[in-house]
Amino acid sequence: MFSEELQDVIDSLLGQACPDWTPPPRVALPVGNAGQRRYERVEVTRLRLGRALAGRPDLTARLSTAVLEAVLLEYSVTDQLTAPLIAAVGRRAVLEQLIGAVGEGPCQRRANAAGAAYWVRCWRHPQQSALLRSAFAEGARSPEEFRSYLARHLPPRPGGTDTVEDLWPSFWRACLTAFVECDDAEVRRLLQVAFPNEAGCYPPELAGLLERARRIAAADPGRFQRMLGGTTGYGYRI
Repeated sequence: MFSEELQDVIDSLLGQACPDWTPPPRVALPVGNAGQRRYERVEVTRLRLGRALAGRPDLTARLSTAVLEAVLLEYSVTDQLTAPLIAAVGRRAVLEQLIGAVGEGPCQRRANAAGAAYWVRCWRHPQQSALLRSAFAEGARSPEEFRSYLARHLPPRPGGTDTVEDLWPSFWRACLTAFVECDDAEVRRLLQVAFPNEAGCYPPELAGLLERARRIAAADPGRFQRMLGGTTGYGYRI
């Protein structure tokens, strides 16, 4: 489940982000209960790394290439690494790199990149939750009042840093292509949620590719019920 390469990258980052912390010993081979121990080690070290990176955005920006590599080595079910990465370099820079990763490389890595984009989609500034509570305490009730409060109180970020709306169509095309090209049922199951099953989301020249994807999904409706049900697409339905 968790590769030696992933552990190598996390350990290297830990050495730079929190050099005084001693991680649990490595588990070399998933034999017997070693698989569970490896899982627990990665969970513990990833969590510690994410917290360290969140507290040091300048360092995270300098280490962004290695942090992204760690993200691409597993299918993201948490934002422990993506959230501090986005906070440090911006949603746009992260999504641009994920689009490139979806477009090439081993199929599992392409699915990992697609899954990480979910956290780009739903990222919120680290201070946003506290500010929303403050806004409520000061009488904000409508969405417009909350947005106005956030605009006045969130720390400024350079223009365009977090603008991603124009990137989603490129992301969908990359995911659709990966879905068709990767002949692996589990990879396809993971990829299906990332792109919409809507012809209007793609240029006319991709109509044939979308039709191939639809036939793949229709042949296994139990696995691809989300895609067939029209509830997919980061930045679209999700």
